[in-house]
Amino acid sequence: MAPDSQTGAIRITLNAERKMTLEGSVDDPRIRDLLVNAIKGYDNAGIRRDTLDALRAGSRQPSVREALIYAMQHDPNTGMRLEALKTVQGMEWGADLSQALIDSADHEQNPGVRLTAIDALVNHAVQAKDRTLVPELQRLAGNDSNRYVRITCAKAVHDLVGDGY
Repeated sequence: MAPDSQTGAIRITLNAERKMTLEGSVDDPRIRDLLVNAIKGYDNAGIRRDTLDALRAGSRQPSVREALIYAMQHDPNTGMRLEALKTVQGMEWGADLSQALIDSADHEQNPGVRLTAIDALVNHAVQAKDRTLVPELQRLAGNDSNRYVRITCAKAVHDLVGDGY
């Protein structure tokens, strides 16, 4: 925007938004891309929450899976991170999900979200009879800042390996 030096007129050019309706499913790449972008960067937490619900059905899609994990780890709203964490628990297990849950258990500031991540990891470990998580749980049992998290991790280690802890 710059005033015309001769007339003083001001010319403003705006890219105005217009209402647009898209219909489809998460299988539609246009819909999926829009939802993935919304969950990663839309300012309104309510819209991100609605987007999370819409994306649940597409969690087998790599971009959706990555977006749900991203929301679990990076959403600015604690409640949204917790909801995303609950959503990813229903996804097919994989190294990306396991690492994301370990990262949340280790770095999440909210102890409730950390506990939910730990519970998801332990539930998987028990069902899969997988003891690879034990060193991480032992570390958290000794180092976590929250007493309840430490107790929960120690109990999980006991449940996974028996009395040898």
